[in-house]
Amino acid sequence: MKSTLIVMPTGTGKTVVMGAIASRWPTGRILILAHREELVFQAAEKIGQMCNEHCGVEMADASVSEGEDWKPRIVVASVQTLNAKRKKQWRMKKFDPAEFSLVMTDEAHHATATTYQRIYEWMGKNPSMRHLGVTATPDRTDEEALGQVFDTVAYDYEILNAIDDGWLVPIEQHFTMVDGLDLSSCKSHKNDLQDSDVARAMLQEGPLHEVASAVQQLSEDRPTLIFTAAVEHAVKVAEILNRHEPDSAVAIHGKTPKDERREHLKSYSRGEFQYLVNMGVFLEGFDAPQIGCVANARPTKSRSLYAQVIGRGTRPLAGVVDGLPDAEARRKAIYH
Repeated sequence: MKSTLIVMPTGTGKTVVMGAIASRWPTGRILILAHREELVFQAAEKIGQMCNEHCGVEMADASVSEGEDWKPRIVVASVQTLNAKRKKQWRMKKFDPAEFSLVMTDEAHHATATTYQRIYEWMGKNPSMRHLGVTATPDRTDEEALGQVFDTVAYDYEILNAIDDGWLVPIEQHFTMVDGLDLSSCKSHKNDLQDSDVARAMLQEGPLHEVASAVQQLSEDRPTLIFTAAVEHAVKVAEILNRHEPDSAVAIHGKTPKDERREHLKSYSRGEFQYLVNMGVFLEGFDAPQIGCVANARPTKSRSLYAQVIGRGTRPLAGVVDGLPDAEARRKAIYH
């Protein structure tokens, strides 16, 4: 299976690129892989609109009909779902590789994982298959090389180029010294600080209140997204912010029920509260252009993790740069 990788920063249109390729793909069916519910449905909706056709979704209870009458040309699937078993058979095997000529992997820095490799092995039974991966962060913290999966890099667009070209908002960075925060005992795991050690340090009473205070001062009245080191850390930071300003913060994490998460995100998009505090939920596939401040309360040695964090705040508001003729015009629109 011949393959290539496209590297583009958050907010520069990776899904649009996949949609453009899908709309021009000449023969065969297309399988698009994503690893989270939000990413699956976002891709299906956006790419379906671009191609003016219905995209099938294969995720949990949503299932693509593979009957004789009609099959969707484009299928957007959850990696976890394709690796699930039905009647003792991998769910991916409902799809005939001979019918598919292209696999596209969203957030392709995950592509070295066993769950992805199993899908590639099955779809690769078609010798004519092509594989495209898209990602903002090709450098993995664990140093697993994406060269194991992708033969070449077709395009590499850096975040500074995107800012200079007027597609992303410039970053104004502030560092805050937190008295009493001691990370010297934090061990390293896969070239980053170990999660449990960071959480223990950040949950100390002093650092907890200092972080919340710094966020309040620096964010002013802007919609703010806060990244934390653990579920308990997210909950406590939100509690402290709400003590200072009632109903100003909501914590979301992996244990938050999906329906509750959706309602909170709708409220946040409507400006009903200022601080959205999360633990690892919104590193990928989260589109909220109204974010005016990103606070990283999870110390890291990982460039890719840090890039994912700050990337949540670099997307311009809808309509600000659309249709403008050149980089200078776009930069002026962003500054105004």
